[in-house]
Amino acid sequence: MKRLFYIIKKEIFDIKSNVAFFIIVVVMPLVYLSFWVLTVSKDVSFPVSLQNTDVDTSFAEHLLNYATPDGVKYFYSVEGGKENIEMISIKEPIAFNNGEIVGRLELNLGSIDLNMTKNYQNRLTGATNSYIEKNFLANKAIKINEYKTNKRDVSWANYFTASLLGMGMLMAGLLFAALSMTSEWKSGTIIFLFTSAQNPSWILIGKEIAFLLKGFMATTIFLLVAKIISPFSFDYLGLFASVFLGYWFIGLIGLIIGILIKEPIVSFLIALLASVSFWILGNGFGGMEFLLGSFGQIMVLLNPIAYLIALLQYFINGAATNWLLDMLVLIGGIVLLQIVSYLLYRQKVYLPRQQKS
Repeated sequence: MKRLFYIIKKEIFDIKSNVAFFIIVVVMPLVYLSFWVLTVSKDVSFPVSLQNTDVDTSFAEHLLNYATPDGVKYFYSVEGGKENIEMISIKEPIAFNNGEIVGRLELNLGSIDLNMTKNYQNRLTGATNSYIEKNFLANKAIKINEYKTNKRDVSWANYFTASLLGMGMLMAGLLFAALSMTSEWKSGTIIFLFTSAQNPSWILIGKEIAFLLKGFMATTIFLLVAKIISPFSFDYLGLFASVFLGYWFIGLIGLIIGILIKEPIVSFLIALLASVSFWILGNGFGGMEFLLGSFGQIMVLLNPIAYLIALLQYFINGAATNWLLDMLVLIGGIVLLQIVSYLLYRQKVYLPRQQKS
């Protein structure tokens, strides 16, 4: 047991020799979060300059009050005359004339971003339909209502908080675990593992406990700063369980990288590339099924990180998911990776030296 504590202590204090990597895995997700919070500070509300409002003041007022089920307005008014400002000009008032609905609106977009263009068009169409149904076709038209699938509407800032927590966990888990082995190869202390009479299981357990502790340190810093940048509440017990299972799963992948790769800089680059790839293909940046169709859907189903991100979204933002199934997927992955890491350590580190001696 003393040797186990020694392994854990050694791994924790190894942060000093890899302090640059520790700073990277903590700071990078927070930099991204700060960028997104500043970018989406108005949440789902989009800026628009309303022109000729005196032509139809009723519609202009309705447009600026058009909101989500939770009351977040889709548009907010800004002054016109600036470059790249989206403008809605009311050319003719919306009215019911001789059995027809007439009127003319003009939407000028300062952005050529297809996603933003689509968003503005959809919002203006929704506001117009809502206005017509309310004022001219009450109880005579198909009524369009929005209903929430989640417990509550989630702000974009809070959505990215949960998503970037997943990215931070990937970076921290992969790097801390990989470096715990590559540092042994580089510094020559691998000889002590070669000659150790300890069962490989104890050495792996010590390293796993250490990367879990270091991971929780990084996550605690992220959550404390994130709550200051963009306040949010979360389910403490559920989030703890999700972070614990997530780090264990991710760390085992990092440990396997460290066993196979002896150069710290190479393992760092592989871990960095893997963390970004797992995050993007795990719905970290949005719905992959919408971006890549059926291929994206298959990638999400096969990627355990997608289940981790779903858990983080659930316990932070109340997003809809089967949290028990998500946890079972992670547990299954942990069992599989635990077996693989043990066999690799035994083959690459333990048995060669035992055979020589």
